[in-house]
Amino acid sequence: MRKMTAKEVLGITLKELALEKTLDRISVSEIAHESGYSTATFYRHFKDKYDLADWIYSNDIAEIINTYLIKEKSWSNVLTIITDYYVNNKEYLSNFVRGVDGDSPFVVSMFKTNYSLFLKAFETLSGIDEFDNETEIIIRFYSYGCISLTYEWLLGSDSLDIVGLSKVFDNMLPEQLRRFLS
Repeated sequence: MRKMTAKEVLGITLKELALEKTLDRISVSEIAHESGYSTATFYRHFKDKYDLADWIYSNDIAEIINTYLIKEKSWSNVLTIITDYYVNNKEYLSNFVRGVDGDSPFVVSMFKTNYSLFLKAFETLSGIDEFDNETEIIIRFYSYGCISLTYEWLLGSDSLDIVGLSKVFDNMLPEQLRRFLS
């Protein structure tokens, strides 16, 4: 069995802490202490707690996209698996996006992650190395819409159930992008 890296242990620790409180109320020293590492070790791997939260989310979503989209080429399946990920991790993800004084920087990070991963996925599926400006804007707009709805769902302010959310994500995929999936 493979030994977990310091990054992985720090990530697990942050997830556990975020089950109890919002990200803005968790300190780097608390993450380090609870993980059994020093703050120096933490800063060797991450610039701050938001960087760690982004690393967790980016790795998880990238794994889903790389595993299911690139191999199966089914956007609907990917969306279902991503929404399952949100359901299974709602407790800590909700506390990643909540902030005492407004929204957490993690929401911006979620958008950037989804946008870059969606862009890469559509480039891979289409065989196009670089999209024109209009297509990139469409992907950005789609990514923003997905994250906005996810954010509302995580905070409990949206009436959609998770199955409904997955269908909305699929239905709102613009035709300009859908053509790359066939």
